[in-house]
Amino acid sequence: MDPIVGVDFLQGDFRDENVLNALLARVGEDKVDVVMS
Repeated sequence: MDPIVGVDFLQGDFRDENVLNALLARVGEDKVDVVMS
């Protein structure tokens, strides 16, 4: 699949502290438009 401009893909369970920290690092001060499960 080709990359989608403006989309950042992170696969994992955000209940896992490492995944949650990676998510928060990517989001920073911004807001998230969509989280898909």
